[in-house]
Amino acid sequence: MNKYKIIIIGSGPAGISTALSLKKIAPDLVDDLLVLDKAKHPRHKLCGGGVTDFADIILDGLGIESRVTKFPIHKACLYFGEKPVYFERENLFYIIRRNEFDADLAEQARSAGIQIREEEALLNLKHENNQVVLETDKADYAANVVIGADGANSVVRKKLFQQQQSRVSRLMEIIVPATPA
Repeated sequence: MNKYKIIIIGSGPAGISTALSLKKIAPDLVDDLLVLDKAKHPRHKLCGGGVTDFADIILDGLGIESRVTKFPIHKACLYFGEKPVYFERENLFYIIRRNEFDADLAEQARSAGIQIREEEALLNLKHENNQVVLETDKADYAANVVIGADGANSVVRKKLFQQQQSRVSRLMEIIVPATPA
């Protein structure tokens, strides 16, 4: 059985930024840290792709940068029931393609020494002898700490907390050519 102090499930922005944060505050943990993901980068991620400039501040603090193409958004309107709320500011947020963004973050994390195993799906996990035992479709692991960064339909949450009901978000993604105008 493969043993690690910390295993992070999910190599999207949450998992990668967690791994890089741990490396920053405890560099000696890097060899005892593993990130697992069921997919392989670049992977399609149905997502609106909206990212605020706060993300760049976080990434900068972790020693990486967003190197993917960004499309700036300067105006937005959100509806609360029938009532619209308008936001307008230069570079209010930007739109990115999540498959490119996530793949770039994973690449930069690997370059920083983070071990990421892709195409390895979590099948089961359980508490056993003061550790968490994980079974994937490729290997078995034991960890002192498991961090679930595996999204809205989290396998970690379902297995550890026996949650039967999942929140489901609906999104339609349409990619069309756009000009800054």
